[in-house]
Amino acid sequence: MGLAVDLFDSQVPLDLICVMCKKVLVNPVQNTCKHLFCSTCLVQHLKVDKSRACPACKAHLSVKSEPPSLEVRLRLLDLNIHCSHRCGKVLKVGELPDHVSEECPYTPVACPHARLGCRMEIRRQEAEEHAEECDWRPVVCEACGHRTVRRDLCTHQSRKKCLEKKLRHQVSRAMRATNADVMQHRNSLQRQHSSMGLAEAFPAT
Repeated sequence: MGLAVDLFDSQVPLDLICVMCKKVLVNPVQNTCKHLFCSTCLVQHLKVDKSRACPACKAHLSVKSEPPSLEVRLRLLDLNIHCSHRCGKVLKVGELPDHVSEECPYTPVACPHARLGCRMEIRRQEAEEHAEECDWRPVVCEACGHRTVRRDLCTHQSRKKCLEKKLRHQVSRAMRATNADVMQHRNSLQRQHSSMGLAEAFPAT
């Protein structure tokens, strides 16, 4: 299957159009009749058309094909094309694969957390934002330190009751701290009272 004609920056010469899909040639091959086809178009045509006839000239097509001339291949690579993901950039056909796979902000890419289970594809420019909100992002339970993914955190905390345990521990520590403060204050008052009692019993002369 070729590239849509409307992706190109100018009119594409007819001899660079696949006679089967009517699109600009991709991985072109030529057969016995010398017409040019996209390699995938030719393979599919030979599978479904028992007569194996060229749709342009009705000549018998061989199961074997060969690449077109170097001139044809260079002309194809030199065509100006808009990025197939509509990012707005115009570049040579020969530069398109690297642009799409490495640069284009609109290229669909796998979630950075795909290895953890996320199956979403997002635009390259949105990958970082998605990763920060993804349900498959790695997290650590704030109650017990267990490492899991965000989507499983609530299940973990519900099963382990770790939040409740942490809360009970916090309440217990707070109560012990409060009791210690009360005891310290009580002892301080007792010392003050004792000092006042001694002063009254032994007034200064």
